[in-house]
Amino acid sequence: MRLTGPAAALAFAACAAPVLAGFVLPVVVMGVHSAGAPAQWLAPGLLAALRNTLVVAGLASLATVAAAVFLVYGMRLAGRGAARWVLPLTTLGYATPGAVLAVGLLLPLAALDHRLADAVLALTGHDPGLLITGTAFAVSPSLPMAARSLGRSAGGTLTAVYLPMMRGSVLTAVLVVFVDCVKELPATLLLRPFNYNTLSTRTFELASLERLSEAAPAALLVMAVGLVAVAVMARSEAARTGRPPRA
Repeated sequence: MRLTGPAAALAFAACAAPVLAGFVLPVVVMGVHSAGAPAQWLAPGLLAALRNTLVVAGLASLATVAAAVFLVYGMRLAGRGAARWVLPLTTLGYATPGAVLAVGLLLPLAALDHRLADAVLALTGHDPGLLITGTAFAVSPSLPMAARSLGRSAGGTLTAVYLPMMRGSVLTAVLVVFVDCVKELPATLLLRPFNYNTLSTRTFELASLERLSEAAPAALLVMAVGLVAVAVMARSEAARTGRPPRA
């Protein structure tokens, strides 16, 4: 439906409001703050936070998507039974607040970490410190049946049949998890090692101290990294579907 006159102006304003309020206005405000202290763009803490963010988000996205692929593939091989109950439980992690998950993970991980360190100390006489909490650590059935009949194992079928067909979807999933990890704050604050900042934790710490000119570059980098990932996602979708990237 092509709108004209006041109706078109109202529709344009309604569509522009979320972009202006949720993106343009924050970028302008943070840009003004960062312009007042240009030296903050070269601060060692900022560069270290950028590196830590890329490493943690990259490893987390690869591990998450790999685990998801194996869970889904395992459920497909198992058919009915326990696998049908395990897979829905994995969605609880996204519905549960990050801080709750972090507290639930921190206690058993810390206990395991101390036991592991004690075992290494008893065996070698060397205390390794905390190794875990102290570091940043749909297809037609005829296709897999044909692969299996030609001698492919279950793992070979996954790599030779499923993964090539799901390449675009897997890349999109990696990018979605990557963006979510880049901006994640509550769990990162609780689970990160000491003196290990990401862009989101650096932004939070400096903004809580009202050092906005120092927090602004990190906040802008969070959005920049997210925009790059979204652009890659759009190009991947365009290459897969043959349609031009959506704005």
